[in-house]
Amino acid sequence: MKTPALSGGSVSFRLVVVLLAAVAAACASKAEVGAGVVVAAADKSFTLVEPEPEPAATQDELAVGGFLFGKLCAKCHGGAGEGARRLGISRSDYAGIKEIIARGTIAYGGNMPAWTGILSADQIDDVTKYILASQRG
Repeated sequence: MKTPALSGGSVSFRLVVVLLAAVAAACASKAEVGAGVVVAAADKSFTLVEPEPEPAATQDELAVGGFLFGKLCAKCHGGAGEGARRLGISRSDYAGIKEIIARGTIAYGGNMPAWTGILSADQIDDVTKYILASQRG
């Protein structure tokens, strides 16, 4: 039996109802399993994964991150991330910034290269922490 799609989209009404029920069940039960919450809805189960927490930054990490940002990022993003070429930093969450630094934005139609393979994982983490610290002032 086909379920009518919501106007203007391809998501079925039944799917929306199932997802809303799953979120409600997660909020009600909070059955902790591993890194997320297991939710059962309409004979399906899935895990809601908690976002990666922002780790505390040391002064050394901020110094390395600031140095790398100044050498590699400021040309396009400005000294404070304000956007020297109208390329301001719009993300303000640890996981999002870290992913964009690692993967770049070229795959999504942007111009930023991926820094994985050029910067180490620790250096990407340091730049991420520096950006977040800079955004907070």
